[in-house]
Amino acid sequence: MLSAGIIAYLGAFPILYRQEAISNWSNLLKQYQILYSSDYNIQNVLCNPITIGTWTNRFKLPNDSFSIDNAIILKNSSRWPLMIDP
Repeated sequence: MLSAGIIAYLGAFPILYRQEAISNWSNLLKQYQILYSSDYNIQNVLCNPITIGTWTNRFKLPNDSFSIDNAIILKNSSRWPLMIDP
């Protein structure tokens, strides 16, 4: 549920807003007793270190979590996500 929410809604927002939204969504999952990983990270769920390494080494993607998260959102979007990445 968290991954779907990130891909569908959070592509256009800065990292601090994304973290706040994920925290709020996690609290709602906890409130409704829906199981989720307390140490959730989109990079661990929807990608693997080899792919991330390829992006950062071969394609020169910056090696920060925001850029990697943006790449994961793009990779998993079926349409054209709204992305703002300086």
